[in-house]
Amino acid sequence: MPHRPAALLINGIAMKEVLMDAPFLLSASPRKGNGDTIARLLCQWAREAAAPGLPQLHFLRDVHVRPCTACGFCALHPGRCALDGVPADQAGTLLRAIRRAPRLILIAPIWFYGPPAQLKALVDRAQTFWEAGNARSTDTPARTAHLIFTAARQNGPRLFEASGLILRCFARQLGFAVPGEPLTLRGLDGPDDLQNNPAALEQLRCWSRTELGW
Repeated sequence: MPHRPAALLINGIAMKEVLMDAPFLLSASPRKGNGDTIARLLCQWAREAAAPGLPQLHFLRDVHVRPCTACGFCALHPGRCALDGVPADQAGTLLRAIRRAPRLILIAPIWFYGPPAQLKALVDRAQTFWEAGNARSTDTPARTAHLIFTAARQNGPRLFEASGLILRCFARQLGFAVPGEPLTLRGLDGPDDLQNNPAALEQLRCWSRTELGW
């Protein structure tokens, strides 16, 4: 029997649980702009390549994420968070959906050498899975996470370093390996800058073919 996903609710809208062959594509920018462009191009290329599992696209700005308060509840109740089921918090629902995916593609802008606040809040909420021992499991070595970072700055040799460390750690808590290095796109400040940057578009296209096979 084929897997039938149950419904998850995000902002009152049913969000299907991830199918076995569906990559989870998460755009973490609080605004509409370059991250959205990247996400939609990746979906377009997957369709054109007739990829066996089309990505499921989600925007973190559509999800309510309350920050971790370091209360210690998950240490005493592995796999559970004190905020699970709290009104106006959907982090647990989102994280569990991501954990069901065979592949995670995460797009994030870099601000002040780190990820935006809502994404960092989601990262911290993954402590629940660390306490449950998921980060130490080797049951799913084939599950991979792929990172794409954008930044307004043109220079700064360590611009993406901190975010790479943070999000590699995040991916491990959810059971993903992170092969290779993140794709880094510089000089993207305004929301439409990527669309007007042929070199960056070509860089993205080559990365997609190499890393994702689309």
